[in-house]
Amino acid sequence: VQWIRKGELGTGAYTLTLGADYDTLQERRRGFVNDFGRPGALRRDEDDTVTSADQYAIGEWRFAPRWTLSGGVRRSSVRFRSEDAFVTAQNPDDSGAVRYARTSPVAGLAYALTDAVNVYAAMGRGFETPTFAELAYRPDGQPGLNFALRPARSTNYEAGVKLLLGEHARANVALFRSDVRDEIVNGPQLQPGRNTFVNAGSTRREGVELAAQGDLGGGFSALAAWTWIDAEFRDLATPAGASLAGNRLPGVPRQVLHGEVEWRDARRGLVTVLEARYVAAVYADDANTASAAGYALVNWRGGIERRFGPWRLQAFVRVDNLLDREYVGSVIVNAANGQYYEPAPTRQWLVGMSAAYAF
Repeated sequence: VQWIRKGELGTGAYTLTLGADYDTLQERRRGFVNDFGRPGALRRDEDDTVTSADQYAIGEWRFAPRWTLSGGVRRSSVRFRSEDAFVTAQNPDDSGAVRYARTSPVAGLAYALTDAVNVYAAMGRGFETPTFAELAYRPDGQPGLNFALRPARSTNYEAGVKLLLGEHARANVALFRSDVRDEIVNGPQLQPGRNTFVNAGSTRREGVELAAQGDLGGGFSALAAWTWIDAEFRDLATPAGASLAGNRLPGVPRQVLHGEVEWRDARRGLVTVLEARYVAAVYADDANTASAAGYALVNWRGGIERRFGPWRLQAFVRVDNLLDREYVGSVIVNAANGQYYEPAPTRQWLVGMSAAYAF
């Protein structure tokens, strides 16, 4: 549900949006003893329900010819409920519920230096609840959901410049920082396939993002984006009490670079794109003793679109990992027995077609 009002306030125009949304998700979760790769005896049977209710207000006010003030506030309430259907003399009723609620504000200010250069700054607070997957197992190995897990709370800052470079190109530069309390991180993996999650004391992410795109002429265009991020624990200790403050967050690469070149023939409805992506190395554990190497990939996609009267026909082909590289696509943080690494697919092909008829 959403309500929008536009009008004049003082010397400038404003827009105000009020809204509310409600969501619910239900699942039946069952677990079995791993009998050498086959499901054995039943060990878990529960009905899980999560509901969320949000109310929000968003406003924007151009209070002067070159100044724009924007802001918003959201009230979130999320409730998790689990009804245990697997109750025996050895396995007591683990039913339970937990509710998380918080109000999160955000505000931003933009100034147009010229018609082609805008500068801006913004600050806001965030609120991230656990998911049912993160609540599934308790880090102490006891049965039941991990209702002791708290939501992560963040304070976020961003400042940057947006530029128009002539009529056919643009660039963005942004500096950002995010301070998080009670960050939800991987806890000990009690056994393979059973990931647990705990709250870290605090973490910090800060860095820079650069992006540019534009037309090159002759049907060619290009874009590039680069992110550098320093993500580290500010307050975290091992179960033995050793401090991990200053260690990098596992699973977060320090650099990501993406670029692509596109050629398009609008008259014939043809397009072809060559993509390149680089991801730096990541750590696989909180202690930063294990890591996965960085990798670079090349992808390609092409397509054609034709119109025949009311019909529009489209076809495309895409090849990911064009050079058939072998690399670690993701890591299981703090995995048991050092089983951190998940291989990514090698070369992949995807072909598709679609048809649309306009009445």
